[in-house]
Amino acid sequence: MLVFVETQADKRSRMYKAADAAGHVVEFKTPTDKELTDWVVREAAKAGKKITPPTAAGLVRIVPNDMETIALELGKAADYAGQDEITMADVEAVCTRSLETRIFELVDAIGNKKPAVALEIYHNLLLMKESPLMILSMVARQFRLILQAKRCAAQNVPPSQIAERMGQRGFVASAALRQGQNFAMETVLEAVRDCLETDVGIKTGRIGDRLGVEILIIKYGMTSKEL
Repeated sequence: MLVFVETQADKRSRMYKAADAAGHVVEFKTPTDKELTDWVVREAAKAGKKITPPTAAGLVRIVPNDMETIALELGKAADYAGQDEITMADVEAVCTRSLETRIFELVDAIGNKKPAVALEIYHNLLLMKESPLMILSMVARQFRLILQAKRCAAQNVPPSQIAERMGQRGFVASAALRQGQNFAMETVLEAVRDCLETDVGIKTGRIGDRLGVEILIIKYGMTSKEL
């Protein structure tokens, strides 16, 4: 048996057509948000627990995005739940938040003019051994997502198409749209530039990595909501 594994296959290529003719081609697509939510509901039922679709969607949203991890976190919530139904309070109490979720919460705190909360999240990430440069790159990514979402909204792209236009999962696009309400377009553009300049400053030794990120958090935590 000969097995070919490709992250992206060109169906027009001779190799693909030959493999398809001689064997069997199977495409494993990333499950959609709804498919993952439905799967969580079914897995909970197998464990003798009930979980509502909104709670299942909440679990999928906050934990690391792979099915093995989702299953492990669902198991933790099921064991923790004091009744037959797993609630969002159970999920939030014991499930491990993904780095993406923590960065989202950090930017949320910045947008809501809560720099102290944002700094607390940042310091907790440092205690978890996340590097300041990694945190900075994720913050920059979130601001870029907000920028994309705001541009889509300004172009009157239908909400149902924004996630596809951004190339992101539905809840990521929705969250970016919501966060964008806390920032003027000029502020988001400036934040993206500042993230890049801070990254260069850290890598060239002009500023310490931990301090550079702290300055960004304080600056935009004090200047958001300029709508």
